[in-house]
Amino acid sequence: MKAERLKKYLETHLSQIEFERSNKAMQFMVAIADKYQLDAEDARLSGLLHNVSRFMNGKQMAEYLQTREARLMKRLPKNYWHSDYLMGPASAWFAFEELDMRSEAVFSGIREHTYLFKNPSILAKCLYLSTVLVRIERDDQRAAVIARLCFLGRADEAIKALNQREIRSLDKTKIRRIARITNPKIV
Repeated sequence: MKAERLKKYLETHLSQIEFERSNKAMQFMVAIADKYQLDAEDARLSGLLHNVSRFMNGKQMAEYLQTREARLMKRLPKNYWHSDYLMGPASAWFAFEELDMRSEAVFSGIREHTYLFKNPSILAKCLYLSTVLVRIERDDQRAAVIARLCFLGRADEAIKALNQREIRSLDKTKIRRIARITNPKIV
């Protein structure tokens, strides 16, 4: 019931593309919840709400997080104060404060899924993988490898494989892998 109410909220507050990505992430999270002994409702809600703060730009997210995540904002270089990096913490706090999402597991999973924090929960790791899979083209070989590892219950291997495959190509662009910046031992 809660998921249906939140879906209606997201449908009116997110763009169609972002709303579809939330739905796909939610479906993937539900599909793998049993494999990782995750609570199905926590998996559903974290997939659905992972980008609820997408209506904010990077500057607004940074301002929003200044008091809520003071330690993070002091540690994170200002050139990383944009939505790709701050989406997780901003969405977690927005879901907690504005949508009354009081599940600690959902809050932590959403907050940690962009890998700005060391030792993310298994929910956060699965959410990270689901959001990556939602964005990768279906015919991309990486998607098949990552999905296979994920469905085999090997999330850490999937994340490592993803990072190893992408670091070389990402280093040639302006994009940087968050996990590499904040937790270099993951690679």
